[in-house]
Amino acid sequence: MSPLHFQGEFTKKCNIRLQLLTAITSKRLQITQGQVQEICYAPELNQETSLAQAHKQETSIQTELQRNLFEVEHLIYNHWCSQCKSDTDS
Repeated sequence: MSPLHFQGEFTKKCNIRLQLLTAITSKRLQITQGQVQEICYAPELNQETSLAQAHKQETSIQTELQRNLFEVEHLIYNHWCSQCKSDTDS
């Protein structure tokens, strides 16, 4: 075999190795970019979680206020009924 044959084989092996390293580097770059993107979205996710908790708390407060309002209306109605009953009894 001639030295040119060995040089061609060596060049071919180098090119294959270079392509493999390029593919590995490209894949690592994609993974790293994905991780950076996840890190960038993390504060937004935390903000969404905080907003959801605030909404849950607001809903809970509104439910409690509606319950209290119902109790007050019920007391007023009962008082009105008692007043009407005492007026009709007299």
